[in-house]
Amino acid sequence: MHTSSTAVIKTSIPVVVHLGFAGARKLFDPVTHSDLDVDQFNATLVNLLVAQLGQLRRTLGLDEPYFLCGVSALATGADTLFTRACQQMAWPQRLLLPQQRGDFLAGVGNSGTLDFAVNQRAEAEVLFQSSHIIEERVASGSRERAERFQDVNSAIVELADVLVCLLPENASAGKPGGTEEFLQLAKDNARPVLELRLKIDETGEPTFKATWHQLASFQRPAPPEAIADAQIPSTSAVGLETYCALLKTFSSNYSKLRQRWFNASALTIIGTHVFATLVAVFALKLGKSPALPWLLGVELVLLIAGLATHQYLHSNKAIASWAMARLVAETARSYLALQHMRAPVSHMTTLLLPSTLRALVRTLEVLHLRDAKLLSADTWLDRRETYLTSRLTVDSSSDRGQIAYYRDECARAQRQHRFAYRCFLLGSLGALVATGAKFGLALVDIEVPINTLLGIFAVVLPVVAVAAMSLAASRDLEARAHTFQEMHDFLTSQQLRLRLARSEQEFNRLALETEARLLGETASWYFRRAFTGVA
Repeated sequence: MHTSSTAVIKTSIPVVVHLGFAGARKLFDPVTHSDLDVDQFNATLVNLLVAQLGQLRRTLGLDEPYFLCGVSALATGADTLFTRACQQMAWPQRLLLPQQRGDFLAGVGNSGTLDFAVNQRAEAEVLFQSSHIIEERVASGSRERAERFQDVNSAIVELADVLVCLLPENASAGKPGGTEEFLQLAKDNARPVLELRLKIDETGEPTFKATWHQLASFQRPAPPEAIADAQIPSTSAVGLETYCALLKTFSSNYSKLRQRWFNASALTIIGTHVFATLVAVFALKLGKSPALPWLLGVELVLLIAGLATHQYLHSNKAIASWAMARLVAETARSYLALQHMRAPVSHMTTLLLPSTLRALVRTLEVLHLRDAKLLSADTWLDRRETYLTSRLTVDSSSDRGQIAYYRDECARAQRQHRFAYRCFLLGSLGALVATGAKFGLALVDIEVPINTLLGIFAVVLPVVAVAAMSLAASRDLEARAHTFQEMHDFLTSQQLRLRLARSEQEFNRLALETEARLLGETASWYFRRAFTGVA
């Protein structure tokens, strides 16, 4: 038995593993095996498939937090068996179709025969309505039949973390868009794929010959390391709302803790260097005073403290962890805001997000699709009012809406930036005055006691000016003020557009646009912030 040995982050957060599947439409020759009871034979194949799929957890090294989600089409033959197996195992399943359901079920092959016989179409219709089917999506826009099936194969391979193919024992090279091409596509894309070859003995008993390809390339999807310690129950006992609420609370608290640590570290680094400069100047002025060793010792301690804080800040990835935790919290807030939307949450696909967030986003996507089938029959007008109230306009000390948040944070960033800029101006102008005064006294060759103080100001005040601007840059004040003002203006305008929406489709489009801007702002901040330190 092969196992994956890839080292990954240990986590208690449920994470989805997508299992892609494709199989042959005809798994046996009806002429050669004319005496088979097809219904009984298919039931046996489903049981064999369930047993085979049930071994995947052990083979892939998936412990309890992980859960599997099937991805396939719903063609006749093997696809139908796989859907019945997912149904029996209570796995959620996503269906990617080559065309709309009605056209797909009425499809005609190149030979002129129907893709679905009457009984097969009836079975497919029942399976389409099964509660374990969480998504039904058209994956191709091509007019060519072969290209449509090729597009479906590509979409399944792209979405899946691991793949399974089911083929007859002596299957020959297939047509474009067929299972053989799917198998080769998986290999070309370095996806781990389990090849199942169906063998039927003389008594009509089926067995599978299982062969793994590229199993070593499998990597268990993992959430970002910053939130790996969050405690969330298994997905069988938790819905999207609970999952996101727990995730948001943990990530927000972690982010605030890391932010406070960063702010304190920034002040420590800048403050120790400013005071070390001040001590150094005094040491120079004292000459060979008995206090000189003490001053040099203080300067040394300050420099060591500043350097050690700087190195620790970067070595333990405090800034990147803070940025990632905030991005996770905002992602959870976005899904919470859209939990009552029946439409697929598509705004994530248009955003540039860090690759470490991919597994978490895909998990939230599956939970959203699963829970969307269980939504109450409230009207879209009710959902619109809920969205506006809970997401945009709530304004209290404990739970600000996004409009109030960006308004208040913009004002705060502007105040802090003005303060830092004034400190810079005072430091720079003070240094100019001190240096100018020293220059004038030097020209007239006058020695006065104030010369010493002017010399101290001329050295220390430029350091204070640079420190003020360094602190403003480390806290991203100017960019935050500008970005928050733009976001406040956008949300104020978007709020009116949402209130004027005349249909559910328009509301869905505007809500997704709003969430894309909100999460996009945080993602941009992440890339700007995660790799920027104090110096």
